[in-house]
Amino acid sequence: MSQQLDRARPWQGYPGGNSVRIWRTQRDVVNAVMRGELTAEAGLKKAVDETNGLMSAGVISADARSARPRESGDPGQHAWTRVFCPGSPRARGMSGIDVLNRTKDTRVLIIAQISDLHVRPSGQTAYGIDTNAMFADAMRAMRALSPAPDCVLVTGDLTDCGLDAEYEIARAGLATLPMPVFVIPGNHDRREPFRRHLSSAYPYLNHDRPRLDYVDDRFPVRLIGLDSLIDRRDLRRPCAAATGMARCPAN
Repeated sequence: MSQQLDRARPWQGYPGGNSVRIWRTQRDVVNAVMRGELTAEAGLKKAVDETNGLMSAGVISADARSARPRESGDPGQHAWTRVFCPGSPRARGMSGIDVLNRTKDTRVLIIAQISDLHVRPSGQTAYGIDTNAMFADAMRAMRALSPAPDCVLVTGDLTDCGLDAEYEIARAGLATLPMPVFVIPGNHDRREPFRRHLSSAYPYLNHDRPRLDYVDDRFPVRLIGLDSLIDRRDLRRPCAAATGMARCPAN
């Protein structure tokens, strides 16, 4: 962690005062790509261009500050000053695309994250959607990424109903990825079938602890998988282990 602080500290949000607008803009671009309104390539370019524009617009020049009339109760220049930490990408004159292109830096770790696969048995859909076809598309897209991610995080709901047939399809699809894969159950998963079908492929699940928590230290950052799944039969009452109660209530 101490080795990462110097890289993380300059990015307390995005440089300038438009972090929230940037996040919302990027969200809208991602949604447009998922709806098929933009190609992935056009979406990336749009996100980078708009992010750079908003970062520039969020920086108020000294001239603008000095020209602004002071009002009663105005706290002064500190409310208007945008400070770039020394060594930050923005302070070095780097644009968003420069940051994206720094993949040759050996200290950069690329993590891809996917979630909510909702795999179904062959021939079945989830909520009227062919989630298996979308899962297959996601695997093809992941394999085609350049540069390739160093690892892939699959953060819950690998299956829709926690069925054995669903886990077999999920395991086979994830096995097509050439990079390490880290999985964790979501609320649609069932812990025992999850462990039974996936632990042979992912040894970090092969233990006798009740929850499927794990820690992996092979990368420059520590990856922690936290299993917060509540067993469906326990949904009616809180668990003492989770709440700190001496015992669970009868009803």
